[in-house]
Parts: sequence; structure tokens; C-alpha cells
Amino acid sequence: MGDLKEGTADLSDYIRENLPEWKEKFQDFAETAAVKISEVIDKAKEFAGAIRDNWPQIRDTAIRVGAAFIILRGALLALQVVNTVAAAFRTFRAVLLAVRGTQIGLNLAMMANPIGLIIGLIAD
Repeated sequence: MGDLKEGTADLSDYIRENLPEWKEKFQDFAETAAVKISEVIDKAKEFAGAIRDNWPQIRDTAIRVGAAFIILRGALLALQVVNTVAAAFRTFRAVLLAVRGTQIGLNLAMMANPIGLIIGLIAD
């Protein structure tokens, strides 16, 4: 129990000796913080005032930017549709080429058949 009393007394003495210095440091910090907070508030007021004073131009600019964004989105959507249609036409063209090649192969097979040759001679 004696050690606890001594420790408490030492702590009490330490706090008593250093309290003025801590108080001074805290006051310096508080003053600095108050100055910085005041500066931030002043800048925020200036910014709000600039927005208020220039609101018609800001509003018009915001509307134009929004409209440009909507137009861009529309253009990108149209481009996507065009790309999809172009891909469909490329696929259709490839299918037509395959059908044409198949038809040529069928025609060659029909001509190679003797019955096809006889029919071809009679038809001419």
C-alpha cells in the first residue's frame, strides 16, 4: 500500500509541475486551431459568395454540361446500335457467301452426275 501512495504522490507532483506547460501548449494548439478553422470558414464564405454572385453563369454551364453529357450518351448508344447492325450485316454476308459456295458445290455435283449431263444437253 505504501508503494501506491508514493506512486500517487509522484504522479500528483509530476502533473502539478507540468500542468502549466501542458496548459500553455493546449492553449497554443487551441488558438492555432481556432485561427485555421476561422480561415476555412472565411474561404467557405468566399466560395459560397462566388457561387451566389455567379449563379446564372454556373447554372447555364451546368445545364450545358448536362445536355452535352446526355447528347454524348445518345451518340454512344447510336454508335452501339450501328456497330450491332454492322456486325449483323457482316454475319449475314458470311452466311450468304457460305450459301453461295454450297450452291456452287451442288451445281458442280449435279453437272458431274450423268443424268444431270443428259438433262443439261437436252435443255440446251
